[in-house]
Amino acid sequence: YAVEALLRAALPPETQVIAFDAVGPAVPLRARYRVLVPRCSDDTVRVWEVDPEAMLPVLSGHRDKIYPMVFSPDGRWIASGGWDRKARLWDAATGELCATLSHNNTVHGLAFGPDGSWLVTANTGDNRLRFWDVVAARLRKEIELPAGTLRSVTARPDGRRVAVSILEPSGTRDIRLIDTERGTSTKLTFGGINRTPLWSRDGRTIYYIVYDPAKNVSALWSRPSTPGGTPQQLREIPGQIYLEDISPDSSTMVMQVVSAASGPGTTGENTKVGRLSLATPAAPDALRVSDTYWWSTVSPDGRWLAHAGPDANGRIEIFVQSFATMERIAQV
Repeated sequence: YAVEALLRAALPPETQVIAFDAVGPAVPLRARYRVLVPRCSDDTVRVWEVDPEAMLPVLSGHRDKIYPMVFSPDGRWIASGGWDRKARLWDAATGELCATLSHNNTVHGLAFGPDGSWLVTANTGDNRLRFWDVVAARLRKEIELPAGTLRSVTARPDGRRVAVSILEPSGTRDIRLIDTERGTSTKLTFGGINRTPLWSRDGRTIYYIVYDPAKNVSALWSRPSTPGGTPQQLREIPGQIYLEDISPDSSTMVMQVVSAASGPGTTGENTKVGRLSLATPAAPDALRVSDTYWWSTVSPDGRWLAHAGPDANGRIEIFVQSFATMERIAQV
């Protein structure tokens, strides 16, 4: 089903696919496909060969590790941030590099506004949020925050608020809400171990992680986005958790799960993509990607999960899976 859906997406919208089969090894996106296409204009059925892998854009331009990446709400743009001190804007359909936005240090946070017309970024080394005009690729404004290094950034769906995690000079980390029109900020959490804010899709709730390093346990908390809302702990999860995305219906979260390596003679950490249902008390479903991976995101329609990291040979790849079943669909 996934291959058929991708083939349909790759062909012109008016094309009706009535059957297809693999030419060569029947491995998704590693084979060409014969597609039967009826043509009403001349009462024939044509056999087309389609190479889905050739249809997928490759986003080339960063000169170091890529940390955050995000789709615009309308799916038109992809923004990525890197250790090369650049944020880059790409055409999501063609993979064309449309703009390069220079920063003072590693870009650790990215978020689009609700209509995709602006992008907010944060880099290590200073305490400024930068708002960019996407089409003109120009800096609109900067908002200076209290001293510290800005990390995770997320915009409320209406664009009126931005939540940001700040690593303060004392070593503590808390979350602030920024009014994007007035440029004012309000401290949302206290205690120094709060990180990775994430809005629900309707903007009414903000989720975040409270990490206890002594126990190596992360607690998932939520609170209403309106002032004075009461925070609520939803559950505890072993290891370090970093929230990354949420499904369109706000029922399921995607997170990075970092835990100690297990087994005889093993050291270091394991990094997994976790999928957590908010409707059940179960632990996150975990998919082992590799010992290192850098980011994951859910497609705007909620059908696909994409995550970036090295394969077994160390080559940087983007892996695409069904968000519902976690079945591997593509590796690019």
